[in-house]
Amino acid sequence: MPVPPVRVLGVRPHKVTSGVCTYQLFGDYTPSTQRIRVWMRTAIRGQVSSPKAHINTLLHEFCHHLDCTRLRCPRATTRAASTGASTTSITWPSARPPIAAARCAGCAAAACG
Repeated sequence: MPVPPVRVLGVRPHKVTSGVCTYQLFGDYTPSTQRIRVWMRTAIRGQVSSPKAHINTLLHEFCHHLDCTRLRCPRATTRAASTGASTTSITWPSARPPIAAARCAGCAAAACG
C-alpha cells in the first residue's frame, strides 16, 4: 500500500455565521492525489491544537486512505462540523455490494465501521 503524503497546515478553514463558528475543517483526504492534509491551529483563536486532536484527525483521514486503496471506495467523504458531529456520503462502485453501514463511535462515519 502506498504511504500517503501528509501536509500539516496552519489555521483551520472555517465559516462564521452571526459571530459564531458554524464549521471548521480539521483535515481532509484527496483520493486523486492520495494526500492527507491536517490543520494544526484552532479556527478562531489560532492556538495550536492538542496532540490528541491531531492524532485523531490523522487517523481518521488515514482511514479514508484505506477506504480508497483497500475497499476501492474513492467517493467516500466525511464532513465534520465544529461540534464534532459528522455526516458521511458514500457512493459504492456498482461492481461491489455495499458493506453494512455500521457507525463508528469515534467519528460516526459509516465507512469506518
